[in-house]
Amino acid sequence: MLTPGHDGKYWIYTEPVDMRSGCHGLTGIISTVMKTDPLNGNGYIFFNKPRRIIKILFWDRDGYVIYAKWLAKGSFEKIIQQGPNHSYSINDAQLMMLLSGITIKDIRQRKRYTIQPS
Repeated sequence: MLTPGHDGKYWIYTEPVDMRSGCHGLTGIISTVMKTDPLNGNGYIFFNKPRRIIKILFWDRDGYVIYAKWLAKGSFEKIIQQGPNHSYSINDAQLMMLLSGITIKDIRQRKRYTIQPS
């Protein structure tokens, strides 16, 4: 079970990635294409072209962590580009659904109370 232990969002990079890429290649995509700081506490999700491999990269206080999953059968859901930076934001519940093969395209979150930072 993936438990990265951070409160950030997850950002899906919607273009296929060469899965030989490690921390340096993935942080390069985050910095140059997604135009954000890879150290900001968010998780970044990458897929290969056939969508059978997923890598999730996040910064864990003193270093990068990569979570990887190779599907024996089937593929992950194709996420359509949301913005100009080839990225789409999801929360941790949607990530667990995505990893389990549940379609997140039409999932709607009912309103909930959240504490606003002061």
